[in-house]
Amino acid sequence: MSTSLEQKSIRFQLNGQWRDTTVQPQRLLADFLRDELNLKGTRVSCDVQVCGACTVLVDGNPVSACTTPAFEIDGKSLLTIEGLADGDKLHPIQQAFWQEGGFECGYCTPGMILSTYALLAKTPNPTDEEIKHHLASNICRCTGYVSIIAAVKRAADLLRTKATQPLDRERLRLDGAEKVRGAPIYTADLQRPGMLYAKILRSPLPHAVIRRIDAKAAEQLPGVVAVLTRDDLKDINPYFGPLVKDQAILAMQKVRYEGDPVAAVAAESVEIAEAALKLIQVDYDELPALLSLDESVAADAPQIHDYTSEHGEKFPGYPSVDEEAKRHRNTSFHFGWQKGDVAKGFAESVRVFEHSFYFSKVAHYSLEPHLALAEWNGDFVTVWSSTQHPFLAQQEIAEMLDMPRDKVRVIVPWVGGAYGNKNHTKFEPLITMLARKAQRPVFLALTAEDTFRTVSKPAMRVRIKTGVSKDGLIIARESVAHVDSGAYSDAGPRVCQKAAFRVHGPYVIPNIKSDGYAVYTNTVPAGAFRGMGTPQVVWAYESQMDMIAHEMGWDAVEFSMKNLMTVGHDFCPGDTPVDCDMKEGLRRVAKEIGWGEKLEPDCGIGVSCALKDGGGNYKVSEARVEVNTDGKVTLFEGTVEIGQGANTALRKIAAQELGLTANEVALAPLDTAHTPLDFGTYASSGTTVMGLAVQRAAQSVKAQLIEGATQMTARSDADYSLRDGFVRFGETALSTADVVRHLKGANGVVAGHGRYESTKDPNILMGAKAPFWEVSWGAAKIKVDRDTGQIKIVKFVTIADAGKAINPQQCHTQEVGALVQGIGQAFFEKTEYENGVMVNPGLINYRVPNVKDLPEELVTILFENGNGPGPYGAKGMGESGLLTVPSAIGNALFNAVGVRLTELPLTPEKVWRALAAKDK
Repeated sequence: MSTSLEQKSIRFQLNGQWRDTTVQPQRLLADFLRDELNLKGTRVSCDVQVCGACTVLVDGNPVSACTTPAFEIDGKSLLTIEGLADGDKLHPIQQAFWQEGGFECGYCTPGMILSTYALLAKTPNPTDEEIKHHLASNICRCTGYVSIIAAVKRAADLLRTKATQPLDRERLRLDGAEKVRGAPIYTADLQRPGMLYAKILRSPLPHAVIRRIDAKAAEQLPGVVAVLTRDDLKDINPYFGPLVKDQAILAMQKVRYEGDPVAAVAAESVEIAEAALKLIQVDYDELPALLSLDESVAADAPQIHDYTSEHGEKFPGYPSVDEEAKRHRNTSFHFGWQKGDVAKGFAESVRVFEHSFYFSKVAHYSLEPHLALAEWNGDFVTVWSSTQHPFLAQQEIAEMLDMPRDKVRVIVPWVGGAYGNKNHTKFEPLITMLARKAQRPVFLALTAEDTFRTVSKPAMRVRIKTGVSKDGLIIARESVAHVDSGAYSDAGPRVCQKAAFRVHGPYVIPNIKSDGYAVYTNTVPAGAFRGMGTPQVVWAYESQMDMIAHEMGWDAVEFSMKNLMTVGHDFCPGDTPVDCDMKEGLRRVAKEIGWGEKLEPDCGIGVSCALKDGGGNYKVSEARVEVNTDGKVTLFEGTVEIGQGANTALRKIAAQELGLTANEVALAPLDTAHTPLDFGTYASSGTTVMGLAVQRAAQSVKAQLIEGATQMTARSDADYSLRDGFVRFGETALSTADVVRHLKGANGVVAGHGRYESTKDPNILMGAKAPFWEVSWGAAKIKVDRDTGQIKIVKFVTIADAGKAINPQQCHTQEVGALVQGIGQAFFEKTEYENGVMVNPGLINYRVPNVKDLPEELVTILFENGNGPGPYGAKGMGESGLLTVPSAIGNALFNAVGVRLTELPLTPEKVWRALAAKDK
């Protein structure tokens, strides 16, 4: 936005070089570095000086560039991540972070490394506590911090000893060099000629009818190119959603939550777009707001949605609004199943227990917010997006605009973290329509507050009733789960289905009845979050298992052991048999935590175990491997690298089949115009499901190369192997490049295709078999401060079943990252509402775990039994670490001080009040 403020002249030292320039007084340092100096390694996330992603060093001290005026660096020395390496030679701190895997998505990494640089300059040999204290202002949502602490300690050692340690690149992540340099190009770093900047006008009310929208004043503001409202959507079907298409690009007739998008502006600058939003006039007729599950399902509750879209169309494509759902107010979806005779089972039980548990709505907060950029070229549109689901975005845009799918191209740059929040379509249709109206490229970057108002992990209330025999066997279980889907369905129905399917847990129960209901409320829509409904039901069933054991006077571990499934058990009739020994894991986790040992006063131990179907029920994943006449190998696959390390694992799989190192397999950028189809990055499916597609593609290439070699030498193909870029037989070797030229000519390519597709089966409850079972065992040892209610985790043990760890270092980091997210959800994460308005969007009032929240001792164990269906026996395990954390802590709380809480989070106030009530 133009300003009358004069430019300030400044002189400063940037990465060792003095520079003279001018800046506007209001220009923030982060914007100055990123936009004017093109130093993109300084990341922007929270905008409020909390997350540390924008950390730079000014005169050696960490500074938040997102709140510091640029003119304040006048006369000072400034170090950014770009100034750390010496050409191709990494700084020892960068090398240490790569060696220890002290990153995942890489978005926080530049700030984390620069904070480490400042620490080690003043404290060359820091203790763990000194590291935690210094890095507490740097948030990492991916790693769980353990590998970061290890990286700092290794860096300190390298700097003190001036030792040189060669990088074992085959053991390490292949994206490490870029990430420790701050070099990845995320969607926020893109720039297109003539690009405009978008901002969204959101509803200030949780529920209201839109009477009038007047955007004339905004359209007339200099610098505004386009304003998008519901009037611009009349020529298309504006509704989208993965299962129930009930959410419009912009609110059409009603707004259904505070934050519902109402209009969007494209302007020459962010500042002009923000100013234009204030000029848009919207008249509302406010309606009663339903903010809780109880309010929404009440018999006299007003309906948030009709059962047809506002275009008068039935929600397409999913059996969502069934007769059972219609019998319940504000219910978009019902899923129920049963086996055996529950009534008979309860009648035969010596004791029946019934309890209700609640898991609060929480925010995902990936450091990189939702971002999208769209550009039209005639009747062809290209969208760049930070998404886990590029092919779904392509499909939904094409369907909305009634375009051929090949006219829509979706490109995924580097992604700065995602835990389900970037699953399914989000803002890609909006930015596409805004760019269509503006006839120029348009870029949208949500703020952290915007992301909190975009998608959430659903709250869930689970009522669970369990009957047991006198011998300690579970005879029957009945459960009802109500899932808070928020204002629109998004992933709510699927979360509901998975929760109701998984609620009986890893136990052999002959009689089961389970019902799940996805319920609309006037709150932020609910999407997928690591575990997809499983953490909520594990909180319920594992808490109740502990309660039953206590009431019956049984040892909790022995009670679970009596009832646990083991290898070969049917989780559900016709589905994939359980592929792991649940009892082995429980024995190990109980031993590691010290089950049965004498404890100090106010200390307690709790255990938990969980099982979920992994890999996705309806997955299709395709891959292509190409070898050209230079011998170069390129892998094309559609798994989105969101920090989980999938791209390293997949390149290793291809390399293993072709006799190469992983570094010799190039990875093509993810682009729907060139990348084979993949249904999305979710359900821990990358290594297993896409891994099989990659393995099959590489095996196809191998077979073709060997066939070509047999043609060239007239030898049996049984004599050949691939190694180091050659097809070998005995002492003789043909280069793969020569074989490709023989098969395909001077400029040819040998290509292999691989595909994984779930086999649909209407006789199976979920419609297709689970590819594998993802397992979690967790145990907590805690100490409770009776005066404050504060819980301290003295030790946590977590075990995951990886089948075969393709990259062990990354598997451990995934497990710890998930576990630490579980700690946040157990202790303090919860979105809060007052009068329908979220009062804690963003990191000022919403706390996520920092490095100080780690347990005093943390043990991670991987089981590798080769029992997975993926390459070399691998299976997914990226979600397992979160599943058991809240229930293990809740059970330990009861073991320590005798109070049982059934609603999360376990805040100090709740614990203190429960202790006070118990003492009365």
